[in-house]
Amino acid sequence: MIKYLNGLLNEANPNSNFTKNAIHNTIKTWENINLHFSGLGKQIKVPNACPGENDNILIVWSQDSFYLECEVFGNGKREYFFRERLSGNNKSFDFLETEEETNEVYQLLNIFEVIND
Repeated sequence: MIKYLNGLLNEANPNSNFTKNAIHNTIKTWENINLHFSGLGKQIKVPNACPGENDNILIVWSQDSFYLECEVFGNGKREYFFRERLSGNNKSFDFLETEEETNEVYQLLNIFEVIND
């Protein structure tokens, strides 16, 4: 995913729907998530990523009935949305650039842990 995001840097310009800040903030968010889980001896599946339409990058994890997306904006804001498709359970969380993800977000991300059999 980092290679893909770095490739987007060449496409970021005043006429695109995303800025270099959005890309850098997405890389920082992914690195922070990895750092958290590596400190626990765990690894999270690499999400899909694509540019959004409002100076944001969308990163998505989907597995079985679980769906988690994180929109990362050029101003550093992050919006998480979680859906459990079978129960219809939905949750959302918003963070400013200076705020860290909460334990509840990390618990949801833990659903997407890589399990080596």
